Amino acid sequence: MTVIYGTRGDDNLQGFSGPHWSLVNGQLVYYPNGNDTIDGQGGDDVLLGKKGNDDIFGGSGNDFLGGGNGRDELYGEFDDDSIKGGSGRDSMYGGEGNDQLDGDGGDDLIFGDDDQDTVFGDTGDDTLDGGDDADLVVGSSGDDMVVGGSGNDTVEGGADKDTLVGGTGDDILIGGGSSLVRTILPDMDSKQDIFKVQVMRE
Repeated sequence: MTVIYGTRGDDNLQGFSGPHWSLVNGQLVYYPNGNDTIDGQGGDDVLLGKKGNDDIFGGSGNDFLGGGNGRDELYGEFDDDSIKGGSGRDSMYGGEGNDQLDGDGGDDLIFGDDDQDTVFGDTGDDTLDGGDDADLVVGSSGDDMVVGGSGNDTVEGGADKDTLVGGTGDDILIGGGSSLVRTILPDMDSKQDIFKVQVMRE
């Protein structure tokens, strides 16, 4: 496993795709599998995992996190981050700030967390949750669970059979695509939820 730390400045950090040697504290260390831990810490960083199952932490600053291949865990943490999962089955957490999260391929778990986030599942059967505040949460293709969370959210299923949950707040729920929306669950306490369901077919 590789552990890579940024500094308080603006960093461009990239993991490794396979076996390699690195110089750590003056010593050569061999890493066999390319499973990396990357911590951007302060500054506006570009953090890329490549192959392997990577853990990437943005820290403070407006960061870009890319998981690459493998089953990755991506944490935006603070400020306004952009997070892209990659082809594996990833877990993504926006943290504080207005974040943009895209699962890309694989069956992903994506949580926007605090503030106003934009969450896209992309391909795969994804579980999406906007978290707090007013979010845009879109399932895209695949059989997705799409949850707005708290706040006045826009929740869209996309293609295939999706489950839409508005959560608390005044929400807009949209069932799209060419397949039947399996379930639409509104916030039962709200009187302002809006439902837009297109003509569907099995």
